[in-house]
Formats: sequence, structure tokens, C-alpha cells
Amino acid sequence: APTLSDYDAAKMTLGGDTSKTNAGSYAATVTPKANYRWPDGSSSAKSVPWSIAKAAGSLSLSPTSATLGGVGEVQVISVTRAGDGAISATSSNTGVATAQISGSNVVVTGKGEGSATTTVKVAEGTNHLSPSNKTVNISVVKPTVANSTWDNIKSISEAGNAASYFAVGDVKSIKINGTVQGYTFSNV
Repeated sequence: APTLSDYDAAKMTLGGDTSKTNAGSYAATVTPKANYRWPDGSSSAKSVPWSIAKAAGSLSLSPTSATLGGVGEVQVISVTRAGDGAISATSSNTGVATAQISGSNVVVTGKGEGSATTTVKVAEGTNHLSPSNKTVNISVVKPTVANSTWDNIKSISEAGNAASYFAVGDVKSIKINGTVQGYTFSNV
């Protein structure tokens, strides 16, 4: 709300934009009450412009770097920002990794071996300025049985690419817990 110097509620009526929440330009009005006039003799409302400035924007990402174990592997990057500015993301090399927005997250998907930088931007919002861009360094390594998730192994195999990435005899460690036919396993 604006603070007006020399305003006297006993002699004047305040109107127009007297209180606002969002950044922007506004105008309050001041009208003399009955039996009062402005120094120039008029009694019409005077407009008093005032404004609310946008606050500084902020942006943080987690994680700030990621290594993906091959084509199709996904890394979700959490975006924390002040305000409601639109989030966008681009990859420096879409042949290595792509970036898409999903709510307040950036989803990076591996497309090929190599390195790429994902740049995240936040536009100016209702009450906040646009913060400086942030980057996430992405490495996509050749998938192996050991560095791939079971879903990635399945996807690679279903796509007919297993021979390009995996060799006969490759192994992946798993832990067995539970009871099977009377035998109890604990972190085996």
C-alpha cells in the first residue's frame, strides 16, 4: 500500500489502487471532502502513481551433474525457483542427451555416448525477475550390464542392440533377501 505524505483522512478520501499484492504500476486517487479544495481551487480527484518492483529471481538445480548409463537412461533434475516464471531447458548436444520439462523438473534422456550441457532458464514471472541461467553437465557412457538398470537392459535387448553393448559372460550383482522353500537369505 502506498504511504502518502501530507494525506489527512479528515479532509480527503483515498480511492483507486490503495493496496496491491503483485508487482506492477498502480494509481491511487485522492479527493477533497466536502468544504475542501486543492490549492488551485479545484475539487476533483488527483491521481497518485505508485508501483511495486519485482523481487530478484533465484534458481537452484539438483543434481548439478549426472552420468547416464546409455541410451534411454533418464535423469530427473529438480528445479527450485522463486516465483512462477516459466522453466525451459536445452541441451548443447541432442545427439547425446535431450532435455524436457515435466512440472518443476527437467527430464534428461540419454541418446548417445558423449558429453552435453543442459542449460536451465527461468523466465521473469509475476513478482520475480529472471535469475541467471544454470547448467548441468551430462555424460552418457556406453551401457554395460554392470552400469545399466534392469529396465535399460530390457529396453536395449528388446531393441535388438544387446550385442552392441553386452558380451557373453557379463554379470550384474544382485542381492537376495527373503525366504524361499524354507531357506532364509539375508543380503546374499
